Amino acid sequence: MTEEKPKQKFTFNCTKCGKCCAERGPVPLVMDDLTLWARSNVVANMMPHLKFIKTPFGTIDLVLGRQDKDPMAFMKPKSENEAEEPVDLSCPMYNQTEKTCLVYENRPMSCRTYPLEYDGEKFMVVDVENCEGIGNGETSKEDRKAMRDLAKEMNIKLTEMRVAMPVLAQAMQPFVISQLMEAQQEYMKQMEKMSPEERAKYEEQMKAQMEGK
Repeated sequence: MTEEKPKQKFTFNCTKCGKCCAERGPVPLVMDDLTLWARSNVVANMMPHLKFIKTPFGTIDLVLGRQDKDPMAFMKPKSENEAEEPVDLSCPMYNQTEKTCLVYENRPMSCRTYPLEYDGEKFMVVDVENCEGIGNGETSKEDRKAMRDLAKEMNIKLTEMRVAMPVLAQAMQPFVISQLMEAQQEYMKQMEKMSPEERAKYEEQMKAQMEGK
């Protein structure tokens, strides 16, 4: 008979090593993150780094990540002849030189729950091998409960986000199309009011802009 090993208590105290910020990859976002940024007037800082991605699990997530490469490419299987391209998995809000988060007080909920996650049935500790904070020092019973509660809340919020986005996209589609059609009609009306000379000058300006002149 094999003797069962006693279950180890989860302990975590961040050492600010920065590995999670530099190597974790895209950070999933929830509506609470967007609300927090709006209240703190930092939405404009985040906008260039917001991206929709399809995860390996088939869901569509709004994430905070790099724009130049697919942040999930490292999880996709590669063929034998396909070269492995380096992918920058660092968070765009992470200063790698100073090893600091540029928006620490407004960091996403997913960052606040790290490295503890909840999938709706059980808790998981991610990045056990890379995170220096796991197993570091002592974690009180109260702190463990707070982390578990936050991980559960993150799971609920992320599920709500994943359900809401496809519905909102479908609902917005007719509105966006109608707005584009109205803009096109207004453009045609403005063009009709122009003289041939004004129209020719306008078209030359648009062509120059298209060619980057």
